[in-house]
Amino acid sequence: MRRLEICRKNIVLDNFVEKTLVYYITIDDIYDLRSSMPYESYGVGISLGNIETREIYGVTFSCDKIISLANLLSNALVTPVTLCDIVSDWLCL
Repeated sequence: MRRLEICRKNIVLDNFVEKTLVYYITIDDIYDLRSSMPYESYGVGISLGNIETREIYGVTFSCDKIISLANLLSNALVTPVTLCDIVSDWLCL
């Protein structure tokens, strides 16, 4: 698995401590044994400093869609705690 960082956003937590949210795309290489064709499966991840990290693998096979999702997550300042819910809602659109 590979990770491709999309962006970093600084936030201030309740206790007035500044932390950095790191948004990234995960890339898994998948090989179809029947056709010997390589594919890439994309997911997303968010890291809040060394406090918390969440990743969701295999969200889509579309590079354009995962970049769109990663941009949506970073623009909305989504945190690792809510990542699963947001991605689940996005998949239902």
